[in-house]
Amino acid sequence: MVAIAPLAIVIGTAAAAGLLFYSFWDRIAGWLGNATSFLAADIERAGLKIHSEQVVVGTVGFSLTAWSFFIILVRPNIFLSMIVLAAFLGMALMSFRSYLRAKVKKRINAFNEQLEMVLRMISNGLRVGLGMRQAIVLVTEELDEPARGEFLRVFGQTNIGVSLNDALDALVRRMPSEELRMMVDAIRVQSQTGGNLAKIMDHLPQTI
Repeated sequence: MVAIAPLAIVIGTAAAAGLLFYSFWDRIAGWLGNATSFLAADIERAGLKIHSEQVVVGTVGFSLTAWSFFIILVRPNIFLSMIVLAAFLGMALMSFRSYLRAKVKKRINAFNEQLEMVLRMISNGLRVGLGMRQAIVLVTEELDEPARGEFLRVFGQTNIGVSLNDALDALVRRMPSEELRMMVDAIRVQSQTGGNLAKIMDHLPQTI
């Protein structure tokens, strides 16, 4: 009975904390969303279908689970327990940030490798009489991820009233790249001054 007392205390405490957490989830989620906004941009760039508050909840949950096993096995004093908990939280968060940065870098590199084909497809579309939005649809139909998803998002934003230039600027923020910025700048200048955009798109791959 004495031997299982620490385990019962940990389980009981975790269950009570879980019920309290569930009861205030909406308020907690809102606070976490604001506090973890620094993760949101990288999560978006990585193409992950999760929210930053879910990341924090998962990180805390994993850390508490590992910490609980540590408490059961080692039975440290309170001071050491708090230090170990902080260490588990820090390591879990840093591990996720490292994974996230690697995922972002890999996805941006994959997007940049597709960019020459994007330029050629848009150029060909414009040459046969398509508008820019229709040329973007062609990209979403012919290319794989991540270009497909990113340009599909651009097209979707223009469908709800966002200007094409603004939608492309948002794309540059999600997928920061000098090559992409050159393309977007060329489209903006052409929309303001006129000119043969198809011809400009033909020369951009060589320039890049």
